[in-house]
Amino acid sequence: MIAKTVLRGIFLTLFACLVPSLDMLEGHDVLAATTLQPNIKRRNLTPLPFFSFSKSLSFQSDWARQTNAPVQKAQQKRQFVPGKIIGRLLPPQSVQKELPRLSRSLDRLKYLPAEMRKKLQTGIVLELDSAYGFHHTFIGQLQHGTQFKGANYYMQGHWESTEGEGGGQREEQRITGQIKVDWDVSKQSKFSLNSSYFQSSAALPQPQYANATHKKSAIELIAGWQWNLETDTDLFLAWTGELANFDDQEKSRFEMNRTGAQLTLKHLWTPKNMLLLDSVGSWEIMYQDDSRIDTCYYYTGTFLNSFAMSDVFAVEAGVKFDYYHSEESSATDYLIAPVFTTRFRLFRNTNLYTTYSPRLLIPDFTDLYIKKLYTVLNPDLHAEKIRHALETGIHQRFGEAVSLNIGLFYQESEAVTLQIDDNRDNLLEYIQPGSARFIGIKTNLQMNFLEQLVQNITYTYTTYKILDWNHVTFSDQFLDEDHLTYQPNHQVQASVYWATPFGLSFDFHGIYISEQYRNGKPQDRIGKRFFLNMTLTQKITEGFQVYVIGRNLTDTNTYDIIPILDSEEITSSRLFVGGIRIRF
Repeated sequence: MIAKTVLRGIFLTLFACLVPSLDMLEGHDVLAATTLQPNIKRRNLTPLPFFSFSKSLSFQSDWARQTNAPVQKAQQKRQFVPGKIIGRLLPPQSVQKELPRLSRSLDRLKYLPAEMRKKLQTGIVLELDSAYGFHHTFIGQLQHGTQFKGANYYMQGHWESTEGEGGGQREEQRITGQIKVDWDVSKQSKFSLNSSYFQSSAALPQPQYANATHKKSAIELIAGWQWNLETDTDLFLAWTGELANFDDQEKSRFEMNRTGAQLTLKHLWTPKNMLLLDSVGSWEIMYQDDSRIDTCYYYTGTFLNSFAMSDVFAVEAGVKFDYYHSEESSATDYLIAPVFTTRFRLFRNTNLYTTYSPRLLIPDFTDLYIKKLYTVLNPDLHAEKIRHALETGIHQRFGEAVSLNIGLFYQESEAVTLQIDDNRDNLLEYIQPGSARFIGIKTNLQMNFLEQLVQNITYTYTTYKILDWNHVTFSDQFLDEDHLTYQPNHQVQASVYWATPFGLSFDFHGIYISEQYRNGKPQDRIGKRFFLNMTLTQKITEGFQVYVIGRNLTDTNTYDIIPILDSEEITSSRLFVGGIRIRF
């Protein structure tokens, strides 16, 4: 029976990879193919730096783990490059939300000694995963790609289904797929095509919605063309189209159609001075049960000048213009503000940075409803205006294997977007009750010893103050105005990867979150939570591995939706699955 289930899953996975995916996955590198990255802006509503953590334990392909090769980056004197001086922390490099790359070591290839480098070969790569676990859970995955002279393509498919803990109360199924193509049309131009697809069905665990499900699907197509007009001038044009559907617990069907375009122009005036003009616009139509309920327009333009002064000081300064208009609500929001980033090398291994970047956060249908579990659609949302967003910090390296980053941030937002569970049914609604100010500190410590022992820990402390509140509309939901919903003060994310000399690797990832409130009532708070995920992988041969995945190993029996942890990519139940990985 299990064998038949595994074979069925492999077949469905092969089928899923033929459909393009909206998993918004970035891990698409095929044999070190330097694919063109369409820079279409995703309007993420994450309000604070380091506020969004990896939510699931993805597959960690170990084909590229080079345990016998020194891969530490040589500690050399590095010069700033115009346009690449953003002083933000590097994101945690352990557990990623996207599917793994076929060959992660290729990112580190340039750090290997010349005599240890292998010349990249063109050809075909195929990798298959199949796993089965508790609650009749099956996971299947396929990755396939080729690289030829001047062109390459990549496709992947992922299929997952589970009955969930409780015998059918948490039944879920999802399919994702993605296809990417890059083609060097000439020495001066490159064409790229990225198509992605997502589909899911999740039974609601709430007793009052025993027979209800949330059904979601989305498909996106991005086509881009890059020209090297002159030696020092690059032009990039892109077009994107997106279609998303959401059937909620009341069996109402919502549909979103979006069309967008982007133009980016870069010109290098001198080796240390670069000019950037970036312009992005989109047009979005929303339907409810085949009736149009809103039409929205969004535009953002950025004009920047980057200047690097030798290898000591660099600055990036300019102006940003954001515009948003909703026809149904007659809401118009815009922002014109300066933006800048500075970076100063204090000592050889010590850098100071400051970033100021006010902006509009647009209510993105895909980010709010497709990628989140158990949400209620609110068509009346409008843009959140971040009037001030300042971040400053210090980055310190200790030798070649350890780095520490400490940063302070300040943010002031109007019409802040929050989630709330007012009636405690674990269906979260988006609201915009007023304005708030956020102040906090974030620290990140990374240790990487020859890629055999990798540790990463991030801590964020956030405090906030309500500046202006809509007492009339939200008085019942926020009896206690001292607490913002689902905004914990303390968050810790830690991960450890250990590759043993015997082909066995351990990968652990944990998240701690302090108490938070599901609504404004003090008695309706959620206690402190700690989640732990793990992956154990045993390499048998160069083309065969076995692995075990454990999810939510320390979760409590109390069911509470927590937006930071619950997303469409994971099964919330405690879960163990075992599988095999084959590479051809």
